[in-house]
Amino acid sequence: MESVLRLAEILACPPETIELIPGDGREWLESHPENEHAPFLFLEGHLGVPEKILYQSYLLSVKTLGEPKKSIQTLDGRNLASKLTRVILLANPAHQSVLNARKRILLACHDELAFIASLLSARQCSKVSTLWHHRRALLSVLSSQSASYVLKPFDHRLADEHFEATANLLSVSLLRTELDVAARACEIYPRNYYAWHHRRSACGHVPQRLIVSLLKDELASLERWIDRHVSDHSAVDYICLVVEELRSPGLGADAVADCVERCRRHALGLVRSYPSHEALWLYVRRTMVMEGMSRISEGSTLDPIEQAQEGVKTILQAAKQRYDQPDKLDPETELVIRHALRFLLWSAKTVRWF
Repeated sequence: MESVLRLAEILACPPETIELIPGDGREWLESHPENEHAPFLFLEGHLGVPEKILYQSYLLSVKTLGEPKKSIQTLDGRNLASKLTRVILLANPAHQSVLNARKRILLACHDELAFIASLLSARQCSKVSTLWHHRRALLSVLSSQSASYVLKPFDHRLADEHFEATANLLSVSLLRTELDVAARACEIYPRNYYAWHHRRSACGHVPQRLIVSLLKDELASLERWIDRHVSDHSAVDYICLVVEELRSPGLGADAVADCVERCRRHALGLVRSYPSHEALWLYVRRTMVMEGMSRISEGSTLDPIEQAQEGVKTILQAAKQRYDQPDKLDPETELVIRHALRFLLWSAKTVRWF
């Protein structure tokens, strides 16, 4: 029980990041004699939890807690449940009964948000949908301007709807935190649908007065992300959403046009360097459509699409030259040719549509 309470105390801090250590973690602990939190490794705000000890602590915590709803009837029971449920959620972040118990004994939303953010820094937790639902439910309480909204168990759908309706009332620091938490989860676990969805939800509710400063930072961050993850469809879709949000009424047309142009150049540069990745071709298409719509509203021509066509023809010509040499033929070359031809067909239809 001592290990359980020690781990619960560390999780209450909470740590900046959490990582599970294979086995009992003996080698890791021996390499850090300055650590004062054995059998756990807690240094400079980063927590390492040996898997063997975590699952032993989990079994003991579940047994001690018993039925979560009954265990929180008294003040002492609620205090103990608050500690045990932290350990249980680290080992089993999808434990719905435990999350519901934490909703019932919730005292401070900000503390709970910090704890959930800490859990979401662990790879095995970052992909669990119930934690993201729980986080949005907490944000719904903070964004509510009255006592009309009460955090309830088994209320994921209503909590999400309430978050969608009131997220624009959140402070800029909270919105930045949500974007950062989701971005870190996307990095930890590839193709993390739930983290991207949460990031989209936060991005779509930035107050008008903060759109330019906040979303331009997000745009720069996403460009760096796509540079490192050229096959990530979710990132491509999200960066286009950010640009669409920047097109909101009241923003300067020149600033929006600069962002669209920036994305188009970014997309074309990447597709020239990595032409075998479908996500990048879709990125080029989306930016072409956005810039085309902007130019139509301004009464301009569609020169960017024509420029893109010329660039793609260059890629296609290089691929064809490689294709004509059997000794250099490979599946990737065929893929590049297929993507380039599809883009040219699409762009020809798009120009007629515009």
